[in-house]
Amino acid sequence: MKLYRLNIILIIPFLVTACATVNPQKDFDAVSSSSKSKIGYTVTWQQTPEDKKQTRMALEELLKDGVTREEVVRIALMNNQDLQSKFEFLGIARADVVQAGLYSNPSIDALFDFPTKGAFGVGPDINLLFSLSDLWNVPLRKKIAMLDGQRVTLQVIEEILKTAAEARNAFDEVLFQRALYDSTQKNIKLFASAFDKSRFYYQSGLVNDLELSLAESLLYEEKLALANIETGLQSAHAALLRQLGLDPMESIIEIHGEFQETQSVNLKPNKAWNFALDNRADLKIFRFQIEQSKWVLKLQKARIYGDVNLGGNFTRELDGRDTSGPILSFQIPIFDQNQAGIARAQYQLRQSEKERAATEIKAKQEILGLIRELKFQHEKATLLRDKMLILNRKTEQYAEKFYNAMQLNAFSLIEARRRVLNTFRSYLEARRDYRRIKTTLEVALGGKMPN
Repeated sequence: MKLYRLNIILIIPFLVTACATVNPQKDFDAVSSSSKSKIGYTVTWQQTPEDKKQTRMALEELLKDGVTREEVVRIALMNNQDLQSKFEFLGIARADVVQAGLYSNPSIDALFDFPTKGAFGVGPDINLLFSLSDLWNVPLRKKIAMLDGQRVTLQVIEEILKTAAEARNAFDEVLFQRALYDSTQKNIKLFASAFDKSRFYYQSGLVNDLELSLAESLLYEEKLALANIETGLQSAHAALLRQLGLDPMESIIEIHGEFQETQSVNLKPNKAWNFALDNRADLKIFRFQIEQSKWVLKLQKARIYGDVNLGGNFTRELDGRDTSGPILSFQIPIFDQNQAGIARAQYQLRQSEKERAATEIKAKQEILGLIRELKFQHEKATLLRDKMLILNRKTEQYAEKFYNAMQLNAFSLIEARRRVLNTFRSYLEARRDYRRIKTTLEVALGGKMPN
């Protein structure tokens, strides 16, 4: 009777965990909630045909009238295939948590004794064993798996921020290439007009062969630049489509938006770092990793006696007598006391602590560098717009005025126009780089920092 009660007590944990299922919905809800707080949008995980159908309908609605910069982010968060693949890690991590919480199946072995002479019948010898060490190992394993699941959740959140940033950068690159294209088209018209005028002067004997060749050469340089920019614009469109999870060979989308001006930067490094400490995923990941390493160390210390099994035995002798009793088996830690496993866990704990310190230093360096670069690009764009472009355009106007009055040769006019052209392109690049760095800074901070 005592053996029966013991087996009932041992089997209770197995009955509790027998109905365990893998459902990562809570993990995804936490990810989606974090995405909402960090970048203002939730995410979509396409798991079923119905999910894909709903996503397709939402895409059609967003794409039918063209897309803005923020709509691009919404589309990427629901349809970027790289991000969709990362969501599957949530299911994998949740499965690991469920598996870690499962107790080992009981084992049963039976020996049947058959008499060789004299007696009749069969003498069964049956052992039923449960893993007693699961009672202290399973909670430790489950805690380790849960911490690993939290690490995976943070990594997925980090991927969401990167996906949103890459979608914005791809959109901005399209705007940049389009602005270059429009500017170059205007320049071609201007240079074509200048070439026609030079050719007229040449026929009148007022311009020599060299000046005419320079005017024509500049016109063809701009036509070649336009062809190159057109290729860049097409590549930028294809890159944007890929970020949105759309087929670049079959999809065409219309872009709405203006290439915005830069803004002054008043972000204080200390404020930025404190924000990053609270929000940056990789820093949080190391905190979980250190905590996980501590639990791994506890698990390794708990495994000194190896697998401990407890159960019962039932034996029926050939003469008809029945015997039963408990069974306890464990390893005697004489040679192997799990010294290596414990030492390995200790080294991993120290390694995690040092990696966290190194990562914090690198993160500070990255954030400081991005803040400095952001300020520089704003100052550069402002200087190019408010000073250099104005001065160069005035120089161009004077050069054209004196050229028309035949007081300057074509060399001066061509050089003045080239300076305007190069300055304007540098100005556009500064605006593009400013937005790209700002987006990168938001990823480095772990979210869009409030003003």
